[in-house]
Amino acid sequence: MIIGGSVCALVALASVFVAWQFVHSAARADGRVIQMVERDGEHGKMYAPVFVFRDASGVEHTVHSQTASYPPEHQVGDTVRVLYSLGSPQDAKTDRFFSLWGWPLVTGLLAVFYLPLGLLVWHWPGIVQRFRNASPVTNAEAIRQATQTITQIAQVTEDKAMYDSREKAIRDQQWLLNASRQEGVIEGEIKGEIKGKIEGKIKMIRMLQEILNLPVGTDSDFEGKTLEQLQSQTADLQDRLRNRGVS
Repeated sequence: MIIGGSVCALVALASVFVAWQFVHSAARADGRVIQMVERDGEHGKMYAPVFVFRDASGVEHTVHSQTASYPPEHQVGDTVRVLYSLGSPQDAKTDRFFSLWGWPLVTGLLAVFYLPLGLLVWHWPGIVQRFRNASPVTNAEAIRQATQTITQIAQVTEDKAMYDSREKAIRDQQWLLNASRQEGVIEGEIKGEIKGKIEGKIKMIRMLQEILNLPVGTDSDFEGKTLEQLQSQTADLQDRLRNRGVS
């Protein structure tokens, strides 16, 4: 996780520099969407625009965008603002945020998520050993620090989930303004999000149980529990950990 997070951070920095340089040096032109190409994405079908534009010399170029989305950001016939390099107009991009800054944004979020989590996993054996061998005063301080670290990781996870949910809500709202979609697709995505949150809460509960030297729950212990019940159990364990650190 540490290596992956570090790689994501380096890629994010490099892609920010490349995107910034492109935006400030690119020429501008008006283009027109002539086709929407369907692609298979991780969560279903996605759509990438094909657009045409004329460069400063009057030469027409047809570009297949590398940025796909669901719901589609464009429709056939839309007029789009195009940014292109004079040396390689075939690599033109539409003047949309995700088309220009999507890659730095995604890799940056991955780095923010995986680096702290990787550091915690890396140092976890040492943290547990400190709990077992430390004096009462030192042990209380270590518990306080561990509680802060877990809270920060939980906040990062919740922020990412909130960001993903907000982006999905915006995309769905834009798409519903253009056409209705099958309700089953949306329902499946919602169930998938809830399942992911439940799995994250179960991992958090087991981690807190280890810190508190409590029996770690098995899969059968969590079977049938709702997200609200798991959130309540997590809050209870965090309170017990804080009280243990104070006492």
